[in-house]
Amino acid sequence: MYDMWVHGRHHARSSSREGSLATLGIVCCHTCLGRDEQKHDRGYMGAFTGTGGVTSALPLGDLTRWWSSPSRYDQMMGYFSTRSMRVALRAAVGGCAGALALIPLAMEFSPMGPRTGVWRWLDILASLLAFFWMLRWWLGPLPKESESVVFSVTSVASVCIACFADSDRGTGMHGLISLSLMAIYICSFHGARLIVLYLLTSLATMTFLAIAIDLQQGWAVAMADSVVTATLLVGVPPIIHFAQLALTSDARAAGIDPLTGLHNRRGFDDQSMALAQAARADRSELSIIMIDIDRFKQINDRFGHGVGDQVIADVGSHIKAISGSAAVVGRVGGEEFCVALLGPTAQAREVAEQIRAGSESLEGMVTVTVSVGLATSTLPTSNAAPDNLIGQLVADADHAMYSAKRQGGNRLEVWSVTG
Repeated sequence: MYDMWVHGRHHARSSSREGSLATLGIVCCHTCLGRDEQKHDRGYMGAFTGTGGVTSALPLGDLTRWWSSPSRYDQMMGYFSTRSMRVALRAAVGGCAGALALIPLAMEFSPMGPRTGVWRWLDILASLLAFFWMLRWWLGPLPKESESVVFSVTSVASVCIACFADSDRGTGMHGLISLSLMAIYICSFHGARLIVLYLLTSLATMTFLAIAIDLQQGWAVAMADSVVTATLLVGVPPIIHFAQLALTSDARAAGIDPLTGLHNRRGFDDQSMALAQAARADRSELSIIMIDIDRFKQINDRFGHGVGDQVIADVGSHIKAISGSAAVVGRVGGEEFCVALLGPTAQAREVAEQIRAGSESLEGMVTVTVSVGLATSTLPTSNAAPDNLIGQLVADADHAMYSAKRQGGNRLEVWSVTG
């Protein structure tokens, strides 16, 4: 089983290298959410992908679900962290912040830039703030979600102020297009509320600039500039956001086992790596529990595959219920399951024992027993990368589980703790 696991991990890593960074930005968060959120997404995605009916433009229920959907910032950051892409992300976002800093600074030396003292100081302040965020992204750790919200709001506000500071309103309108950088960031990493705030702010600024252009250069120029700017600021970002949701929903399904609703091997691999990364940051212990249904072939041969499938589904539901919502649970083989969870070894052992004992009490046509193996690692003392550590723990738990099987099954075996 472990050989199959390693082969699956190698195939997943090879495939991931083939995608471009741009595509990754759209689809990466598919690894971070579960089946319940998949159902949640498909409701409001119907209005944008066509699955909700061609004639329904944007049902109120879809808008409500979209508005109440949680931010995916932590999941997205976890995705980049577990794939050693933090440096690239920090360089890209910090570089965009630096670009936003250069624009108002350059306009200080232009006759079309700000002329009065107040607007000049506001322009310089906007530039300094953008430089601060550039250094923050380049030199500091990945920001928490709350800090990212502050980064987004202040950056959008700075661009709007800097553009309105230009004495030539047409130049200010053109500069407003630079907001598309922040729009892509917000639509990729944050949820509905921040997206709506961005749209309202950018539209309000664009409207004021359009009125000013009308007074300076006439309505025709104001309308032409407004159409171009609105297309980039208001049209493109939502397309990116909802395309991300659509691709996320479909891609997430590839990591779900249809029989049990648990993660399949691919989904478990992605989720467990994210859990290992979180455990290292929190200085927590990480445990892997391997479960195999005893004498499952005999159940299939005697009662048929329909009963066998029901047994797998029932055992999977039992494991998920015992493990809790914070654990990562997957069906990684025909009748094999794997659980990754954080916490002390004693707590993991208690969960493993409850899984074993509770399987005998499941209602059904046959009595079911399982063999269980447990392996634990104290992440702060381990130098292994998250993917290598997960692979080693899976191998150790697998050995422990087969040791339980060789002793007749319906047992829990604990592998020696890995440092």
